[in-house]
Amino acid sequence: MKAKEFAQQYLNSNNKSEESVKIAMAFLSDFQKMMIARNIRSVDAVTSLINEFENKWKTYATLVNEKLPVTTPILYNGFRNIIYLSCPDLKEYW
Repeated sequence: MKAKEFAQQYLNSNNKSEESVKIAMAFLSDFQKMMIARNIRSVDAVTSLINEFENKWKTYATLVNEKLPVTTPILYNGFRNIIYLSCPDLKEYW
């Protein structure tokens, strides 16, 4: 899914907390699918893909934060935080 579609999905949701979890899980799922599709094996390739998805996340966050003035905005480094939680060892490479 594109960042614009994720933003629209979030903005149209009645339960923002639940929707943000679903979107984060969708990002991780897309990330894993892309790793398999590209047959990624090296740390450099993983960090490159993480950067792609981080840019996508930043676009999503920008779209949501501009349209919806919320008390707790979507974090611009949210995808990076998700990856750190999933695989803390990547911090030293990224």
